[in-house]
Formats: sequence, C-alpha cells, structure tokens
Amino acid sequence: MRRNSRETERALLEIAAEQGGCFTAAQALSVGYAYPQQVYHKTCGNWIALDRGIYRLRDYWEWGRDDLIRWSFWSQNRRGEIQAVASHDTAVSFHELGDANPARIHL
Repeated sequence: MRRNSRETERALLEIAAEQGGCFTAAQALSVGYAYPQQVYHKTCGNWIALDRGIYRLRDYWEWGRDDLIRWSFWSQNRRGEIQAVASHDTAVSFHELGDANPARIHL
C-alpha cells in the first residue's frame, strides 16, 4: 500500500509522539520512509540523529537524557517492543524526586 507524503509523515509523528519525539530507522521504514529518504531527512536536519538508527524529530524539545532513549530502544525484542524502563535511582533522578545522582543507569 502506497501512502502520500503527508500520511507517511503523520504515521511517523504518531509513533514518535508516544516516544518523546524519538523513533528508530526500522519504525520509519515501517511507515514508508525508505533508507534514502531517511538519509535526506537526517541531512536536512528534519531528524536529529541520537545514535545509529535512532532519531528525534527536530521540532521536539530535547530533554537531555538521550542515553535513556538509546537504552530503551536497544532493549527492543524482535517484534520491536521495548523491554526496559528506567528504575530505582535513575527514575528518582530523572523525575527529580530526591537528590539521587546514580553512577549507573538502572533499568
């Protein structure tokens, strides 16, 4: 099924909106962005590369914990379902619920 560019953009936005504006190259491919289109959007600055195959939409705010985004995407199973969440001192630090400053990320 072919989509027009607006439908493709809307589908990616729906995915990214649930993930803090971030998405993977595989997710972009699944909604219709071929790899040459992905390179184009990265080169033009529409997509900000956080790591290899992990992007954030340019218009989403940067929340400063790209490391947590990377770890959550790296935890995906073969169906693309994220398997990790921040926990313990990492969550306390992220949500500013105390004065924890963990040396390691807890997932």
